[in-house]
Amino acid sequence: MTPPARTSQPKTSLPKTLLPAKVPAHLVAGPYGHPTHPIAVMAPIGAWVSSLALDLLSRRSKGNKSMGYAGSSRALIGLGLLGAGGAALTGLLDYTTIPRGTRSKKLATAHLVMNVGAVASYTLNFFGRKPDGPVTDDSLRRSVMTLGVLGVSGFVGGELAYRYGVRVADEGTQARGFTGSNLAVDPYASEGIHRAGNVAGRQRIDPY
Repeated sequence: MTPPARTSQPKTSLPKTLLPAKVPAHLVAGPYGHPTHPIAVMAPIGAWVSSLALDLLSRRSKGNKSMGYAGSSRALIGLGLLGAGGAALTGLLDYTTIPRGTRSKKLATAHLVMNVGAVASYTLNFFGRKPDGPVTDDSLRRSVMTLGVLGVSGFVGGELAYRYGVRVADEGTQARGFTGSNLAVDPYASEGIHRAGNVAGRQRIDPY
């Protein structure tokens, strides 16, 4: 008996059906499945974390060494503000793709407000420091508090990306990365349903 001929499905760049906020709003936001925003935020966050480290070193040092750390810290705050512009642009592009009235939109708005507040705080921090002055108690406290706000904002951003899939490839696309493994993943399993079984001799897991 002649086996039925195999038919191949045409490959497309994007799945036919996608949830909102997965397709990029603009080329600047990054291609499908590779958003630019998570990469762009590394520049300001890295600069501001390093600035705090230099603040602490400045407070523990004396003389010219202390002033050198303080000046470098102020410069890093300025670099972080410049980098925040690119992070804000890519974040706003992703923000426009999220439907109104959804939990994701509310979280994204909170994420946006916290980030704007952090940028405003660091702007005041930058101009409140003298280029050749020491790290004051107020400047140090402001840096610590602002980084705390950024930490909370980063957690919310993680919820948007990793729990609700904003700008993340759909689970059908993700499942292709497990082709050939001994795991059979059901990418469309309902949230809150935990299943374990054996499918054709392979372990099946529920990604939720």
